[in-house]
Amino acid sequence: MRVFIALDLPKDIKSILFNLGREIKGRYPFIKPVPEGNLHITLRFLGEISEEKCEILKENLKDLGKSFPLKLSKVGGFPTEMGARVIWVGFEESKELFELSLKVDTIVDSLGFPKRDKPFVPHITLARTEKPVNVENFKVKNLTFFAKEVVIYQSILAKPNAIYKSLKVIHLEGD
Repeated sequence: MRVFIALDLPKDIKSILFNLGREIKGRYPFIKPVPEGNLHITLRFLGEISEEKCEILKENLKDLGKSFPLKLSKVGGFPTEMGARVIWVGFEESKELFELSLKVDTIVDSLGFPKRDKPFVPHITLARTEKPVNVENFKVKNLTFFAKEVVIYQSILAKPNAIYKSLKVIHLEGD
């Protein structure tokens, strides 16, 4: 099974970001927006793992700390804003988000999963495209929301979009 760990988003934030993705699609009709229900912040992608390893992960991923605020800050792109193939929304710097990512990494690494191969870059993917686009003129409202739930998801590859199945929800304290 294909698995990742993510910070879930409140429904109102998902709706606002989905509408931003549609706005960008209005300018670039060929982009593929992420479905509203699939919007999240990936904390760690694990890829293909066995059901047994997934059960061990579910048993051990807990006590991840307190709920904390995140503030949306900008629209960006990978590999660059002027040649984006992945269009994303980022945040004002958050020590708590990096600490959460480190906690998740520590638990996952202790269970024998392969180490993270790239540094953690917190973002919410809005859309993907094969043809690079310029996103430097798009803006996101500087909204603040609380990070309340970490979810272990199974990603089922399907057309036209992947299906994300929640396997375990970990509530952050104070939620």
